[in-house]
Amino acid sequence: MGGITLARPEFLVLMDAVQAPGVVGLDTLELVPGDKDEHKAVVADGIERLKERGALRVEDGINVLDTTLIGMAMVIANPDLALVTTRDNPGTGQQLFLHYKAQAFVVEQTLPSEQEHRLAMVGEAELIDRIMEILPVSLEDPGGQMQAVLDQDEFFKAKDLAEAGDGAKALKALGRQGVEADVAEALLASLAGPEFGGTLAVLRCKKGQVVDGRNFALVQGAGRAWLLSQAKPGSTQLELATCDGNRVRTLLSGWVGELSG
Repeated sequence: MGGITLARPEFLVLMDAVQAPGVVGLDTLELVPGDKDEHKAVVADGIERLKERGALRVEDGINVLDTTLIGMAMVIANPDLALVTTRDNPGTGQQLFLHYKAQAFVVEQTLPSEQEHRLAMVGEAELIDRIMEILPVSLEDPGGQMQAVLDQDEFFKAKDLAEAGDGAKALKALGRQGVEADVAEALLASLAGPEFGGTLAVLRCKKGQVVDGRNFALVQGAGRAWLLSQAKPGSTQLELATCDGNRVRTLLSGWVGELSG
């Protein structure tokens, strides 16, 4: 997939060059200095850094950026579709993956560190495969599908209890929501010892702003994965169901197709 890692000042040069109103998936207040003079100084630093690496040259007093970089910047600044994926790795923390799609072009952005931005082109046909690499859900769902519907706040209470090692209280909390015992036990086993967790939002964008979206959360336990989503848009009820990689792929492909139209 290749790619290039830019320091924050270099990335801000790109965003200024394409007059980006913001960057979907990143907090503008954290990304851009609030003070105009500080912002100007950071961008000036970025210009010098890009010159040094040969990614920017000056022609007749005008800064000219590398064509690949400016192309990626245009996709990031004005995507038709943005996918925001987080992966929670027990013991090591969270990773953020941002994908921006404009027509047939897809750019991946990751943050190797707080002040670094790694950009890479991804083939349009490879986008779903790339997400499945980031969230590698088991290909099989052992023991048949399990599912439940419960209040969002109650789910997170049970999740916190399970992660704290208080399985008995977590089991009672799920039971009060009408979750069957075998489903509750399987869910809590995954929550207590996950291989990884994650969230994914597929967002339709217009002029750099999000106008529609779909999202879900995942928990991959030992051999069993759970998909969590709102029962209905705006609802406080969660639908929980065991899933496999094929179901996640189908759901994701459907959302990308729906929101790209």
